[in-house]
Amino acid sequence: CMRAERLEEAITRESQQRELGLREVQEKLNKLFQAISEERSARDVGHHQLMSRLESVVAGVESDRSMRAQEHAEMTRLYDTVKHQVSVEQARNEEQWNWH
Repeated sequence: CMRAERLEEAITRESQQRELGLREVQEKLNKLFQAISEERSARDVGHHQLMSRLESVVAGVESDRSMRAQEHAEMTRLYDTVKHQVSVEQARNEEQWNWH
């Protein structure tokens, strides 16, 4: 009878210790999962911010490239206009020299 009581007490004690150990492991796992989640959230936020900055830089570069293309087209038109005017003036000068 006494032996059965001691055995029962030992089983109860071990059961309580295991339950306590299990709770501690669960708490540690919960903290670990929370840390992983926070890290992932921080990484996602950082990734989003980086992508936003990158998109902004790309938009700026595209805008600058478009502006440069417009400037180039305008300069080409001006150059062609001046070239045409010079050709017309040159032809007039040749006509005047040939007429005299």
